[in-house]
Amino acid sequence: MADPPPSVACVVPARNEAASLVELHRRFGAALDERGWSWQLIIVDDGSTDDTWEIVSQLAGDDDRVAGIRLQRPSGMLEALAVGFRAADADVIAVMDGDLEARPEDLPAIVSLVLGGVELASAARLHHQRPAQRRIASATLRVVMACTPHRPADFGAGLKAFHPDLARRVLDDPAAGTGLAFGFSLYRSAQSYAEHVITWDHQGQPTHFPPRQLASNLAAFSSMALPGPIRAARRAALAVTGATAVAAAARRDPRLAAQAGLWGALTLALRRWEQHGVRPGRPGSTAVTIERAGFLAR
Repeated sequence: MADPPPSVACVVPARNEAASLVELHRRFGAALDERGWSWQLIIVDDGSTDDTWEIVSQLAGDDDRVAGIRLQRPSGMLEALAVGFRAADADVIAVMDGDLEARPEDLPAIVSLVLGGVELASAARLHHQRPAQRRIASATLRVVMACTPHRPADFGAGLKAFHPDLARRVLDDPAAGTGLAFGFSLYRSAQSYAEHVITWDHQGQPTHFPPRQLASNLAAFSSMALPGPIRAARRAALAVTGATAVAAAARRDPRLAAQAGLWGALTLALRRWEQHGVRPGRPGSTAVTIERAGFLAR
């Protein structure tokens, strides 16, 4: 008897992505059907204010391989992913951004790396054009990711694949952290890693860093235990991120400029962190699910 085809569960975090989800579903399904793989598409609506949930519900009603999870409020991309990972059941768990900046047609090559024995695989973007804010954030993350054994070239790439054992290890670790710390924990825990180079172009959508998400990420990252040489990199990363946040806050309210300084934004972020009760902890613990669609609702 022939072995069953590999199965792939792809988790898509989506906030206000109503315009792209129908095409994403079509292109993703075609790419995996071409390989003969069975698949699930799990779309996590991260507190959208447009018609994202209505589109997800429609897709789930038309295709029994599609499911949706609706979160009560925006919790951040990595928290949305953690919620989706807990619902995924397949030989490989994949991640794809909901805005189609990364091509669904590139995902099978990354999934194939995991099917070949790699525990974590990621796209690495080549010749991509991005606004300055994203370039600064990426440069900061590259410094920070020196604390992982694999040192990925492109931590923020929107196409990744994992062995489910890796996802389970990190999801079940109460010290893994939420938000950005969860992403670091995946890379630190992976026993093997590979990258697949893709081309990618920024589509012009604005880049947003919600204060609550920024506060959670900074607080979780600042609490991580890191090797001695990496602590200086962490201080530099927090300083750059803090300075960026101070500039943004000062534009909204000039009175905040008086608090500016290299560590001003970190202070503001940690203050918000205290206000919202966000704490490092088990991945996905800050996200509240209010509705499910498709096979997850049955």
